[in-house]
Amino acid sequence: GCILFGLAPSITWAAIGRGLIGFGVGGVYVPALKAFSQWFRQKEFTTMTGLLMAIGNTGAIVATTPLALSSKAFGWRMSFFLIAAITLSLALVVLLFTRDYDSAVGNDKNHAGKSAKKPETSRKQIRFILTSIKFWVLFVMFFGIYGIFVTLQGLWATPYLMSALHADRLQASQLNMVLPVGFIVGAPLFGWIADRFHNKRRQLFIGLLAVIAFFWLMLSLRAQTLSVKELVVLFFAMGALNGGWLSVLWALVRESTSAETMGFTSGVMNPAPIFGIAVFQVLTGAVLDHVGRINGAYPPEAFQMAFWVCTLTAAGCLV
Repeated sequence: GCILFGLAPSITWAAIGRGLIGFGVGGVYVPALKAFSQWFRQKEFTTMTGLLMAIGNTGAIVATTPLALSSKAFGWRMSFFLIAAITLSLALVVLLFTRDYDSAVGNDKNHAGKSAKKPETSRKQIRFILTSIKFWVLFVMFFGIYGIFVTLQGLWATPYLMSALHADRLQASQLNMVLPVGFIVGAPLFGWIADRFHNKRRQLFIGLLAVIAFFWLMLSLRAQTLSVKELVVLFFAMGALNGGWLSVLWALVRESTSAETMGFTSGVMNPAPIFGIAVFQVLTGAVLDHVGRINGAYPPEAFQMAFWVCTLTAAGCLV
């Protein structure tokens, strides 16, 4: 996909290359969770999931300013050829150095003999998952909490900061980087805490959710009056809390899912945040349009109304 995108003579071929990139990316996260559920003990799963998400968000940061600098220095086509070379190298490393779980060091008695289960048993477990209230409650929370977080980070944080602080786009973008940095710190940190106190994961999950809702409330109440220092602290905390909460969510999914159906469960759960992002970007955008623009830009009070939608969503997930 990257090579095709770099060679693309037209927008059609570029779109096909982008589609292939997206298709390939879809084969990374869910299979990784499946592998972690078999390679590592259950008490290690949350830490590894947190590290995976932290590394993924580090990659997201590299895809911003460093990629822009690379495109400026070498051109966007050569930059995509470089990405293709890195990706192929990583694929070669995986091919040479990873093994199936039955020969992995991390295997333990929790996973021994699991692969011998009959297909009928797996089908029953899949039906159990799809009719489980707990699964759909987690699905809805994933939809809501991650949907509003990425809507803030990926869409509205930079224009909000430009409006509230009267900053230029570069300054606002740099301040927005605090959110993914917090996520990178929080995901493995709270994952490690959840593994150390694995009997308290549900309490940690609810506690993190309550604090997330509180910070959304603070942002909604004081969207027009927060200082730069306060926004740095708030954004870092929101990133860290959301990263930790997501790590614990996957631990709860792992607890209630057998090794045979972990891939299926993760695959069904994974579209939840994508739907959430799509819905909340449109919904918050409609709120902003309802308030309207002033001199071509949304005023701080428009963002404050949009943030209230996110606060109510977080509160609903907490309930």
